[in-house]
Amino acid sequence: MLIYLPIAEVSVNALLLLGLGGLVGVLSGMFGVGGGFLMTPLLFFIGIPPAVAVATEANQIVASSFSGVLAHLRRKTVDFKMGTVLMLGGAFGSRNRGGAVQLFEKPRPSRFIGKTLLCSVSWHYWRADVFRKSARHPQNVAQSGTP
Repeated sequence: MLIYLPIAEVSVNALLLLGLGGLVGVLSGMFGVGGGFLMTPLLFFIGIPPAVAVATEANQIVASSFSGVLAHLRRKTVDFKMGTVLMLGGAFGSRNRGGAVQLFEKPRPSRFIGKTLLCSVSWHYWRADVFRKSARHPQNVAQSGTP
C-alpha cells in the first residue's frame, strides 16, 4: 500500500513507515534514548530526502516530548527549573549555531580539534594505565610519585 508524500516527492509503503515507527519506538523505549537518531537514517535509506527526514523527525520529537511531559506531570516528576534552564541553553545554542558551523568548515580548527581529542584520549588511557599499575603494586606508588 503506497502512500505519496508530496513534500518529499516520493511514494513509500505506508506499512513500512508504520513498522519503522514501531521498531524505533520499541528500541527508544528499551534503551531510554530519543528515536530521532534512529529514525532519521532509516528515512534516508527508504528514499526520503535528508532535509525532509530531519524536519519530519524534528516535529515527531516535539510531539513525543510533549507526550512524555504529560505522562511525567501526572507523576509529579517534572523539574520545571531545570527544564527552563535547558530550554534556554538549547535556544541559545540553536540560535548561534551558524558561527560554529562556519568555524568547523575551515580545515585548521577541525585539525586542531582532532589533535586535541587525540591528546586527551591518549592522556586518559595513560592515566588509567598508571592507576591500574599502582593498584596492582601499591609499594611502587611512593617511589614513582604517582597518586
